[in-house]
Amino acid sequence: MLENLGTAGPDNTAIAGLSMGGAQALRSGLTNLDTFHYVIGLSSAVGMQGGRGSSGAAPVAADPLAIFSSFLADVPGNNKKLKLLWMSVGKDDFLYNANKAVVEGFKAKGVNVMFRETEGAHWFIVWRRNLRDFAPLLFR
Repeated sequence: MLENLGTAGPDNTAIAGLSMGGAQALRSGLTNLDTFHYVIGLSSAVGMQGGRGSSGAAPVAADPLAIFSSFLADVPGNNKKLKLLWMSVGKDDFLYNANKAVVEGFKAKGVNVMFRETEGAHWFIVWRRNLRDFAPLLFR
């Protein structure tokens, strides 16, 4: 969790995570918009069926948005609350297809989501570059 020092409230509180923590940040942030108005998932373990296929990629679940049903129940209202919903993943990440499916599903339902595809895989350098890119967008 990130907080704008000296101020309180959801406009000054963010939640971010990578990999499994990215899935947790998205799930926690999007179901607690009374606490978080900035939600960031980096190479998030979302929208998967579990395990990896023969290609090394995580198979996409039949409904990659299932865990976000309460958030999706009021997209217009939740879009007004969110200051930033950011998702990113490397093009060679085994979680690429699952993240892409969630983002495409969000966009199809009208969710305001910023998505970044970058070069690289499930690597720290990818997440470090993502931090550089999303940090200036916080608490504006």
